[in-house]
Amino acid sequence: MSDYGIVGLNPCVHCGFCLQSCPTYLATGDECDSPRGRIVLIKALLEGRLPPTEESLAHHIDRCLGCRACETVCPSGVEYGPALEHTRTLLAHTRPIPLTARFVNAVLAEARLRRPLLALARAARPAARALAGGSRLGFAMGMLGATAAWPNRRGAGEPAPSRWKMGHDGPARHGSPDTRPSILFTGCIMEGLFAHVHRATQRTLTANGIDLAAVPSQVCCGALHAHTGQHAKALELARTNVAAFATYPDAFVVVDSAGCGAMLKDYGRLLAGDPLESEAVALSGRIRDVSELLAEAGPREGAKIPSGS
Repeated sequence: MSDYGIVGLNPCVHCGFCLQSCPTYLATGDECDSPRGRIVLIKALLEGRLPPTEESLAHHIDRCLGCRACETVCPSGVEYGPALEHTRTLLAHTRPIPLTARFVNAVLAEARLRRPLLALARAARPAARALAGGSRLGFAMGMLGATAAWPNRRGAGEPAPSRWKMGHDGPARHGSPDTRPSILFTGCIMEGLFAHVHRATQRTLTANGIDLAAVPSQVCCGALHAHTGQHAKALELARTNVAAFATYPDAFVVVDSAGCGAMLKDYGRLLAGDPLESEAVALSGRIRDVSELLAEAGPREGAKIPSGS
C-alpha cells in the first residue's frame, strides 16, 4: 500500500461533516459522489476488494473535482487529496487518460508549445465570450473569456513579470535587511492567461516594501498532471522546480494561485523517497501565498487610491 494512499484515509470515521462541503455530492445527492463514499471505494481498490477495471469506481472518481474542501472541514484530518491522486494514477494503468487531458497537460508542461498556444487563446478571448453558453464547448469558451483582465485597469499593457527587466540577478530583498528575499512562481496558465494577476501581485507587494523576481528555469507546478494520473510527469516537473528554486535556498517563493501553492507545498510528500526529497521538503517550507507573505510582513499604511483605478 502507498504511504499516501490508504494510510491517509484510515482516520475517516464516516461522520458526514464533509458532505455539505462537497460540490459533486450537493449536485447529485449520490453517496458515492461524496468524500466518504469515495473513500470507501478507494479503500476497496487499495485493499484488493475492487478491481481497477470496475466502471462504477472510475465513474465516481472521475466526478471528483479534487478541490479538497472536504479536508478543511474534516475533524479527523483525513488526507483525501493524496489518496485521490494515487487512485487516479492506478486507474491510468488500466484505462487511457482522455486525449483532451493529455493534450492540455502536454501543452502546459512544454513552454515551446504553451506560449504560442496561449497567445492564440488570449487573441481569441472576444470570440470566446460571444460563444459562451451551456454546452461543453460553450462552457470552455466562457471560461476562456473570463480570463481577461478588467478593462481600463492600470498596467493593462505591461508584460508578464517573467519578462520584466528586474535590474538585478536573482531575487530582490525586502525593504528590511532582516527579511528574506522573495521570488515569484509564474506557473503556466497564470503566466499565459492571468499575467494581470501577477502584475497586481507585484504592485501590491512593492507597495509593501517587497520586491519580486522570477526564476526563468521554473516550469509548470505539475498539479494537473498529478490530478489526472500522470504521476511520472508530475514528478519530473516537481524535480525541475525543486532544482530551479534551490539556486536561492533562502528565498520565499511567492504564489498567487491557490492550486499552484497547494501543489508546491506538497512537493515534500510527492517526492518522498526521491534523491531530491530533502530539497523538496525545504522548498515546501518556503512557499508563501501572497496573502501569507503580506500577513507575515505586516501591511504598510495605505495611500490614497488614484481616481479611475
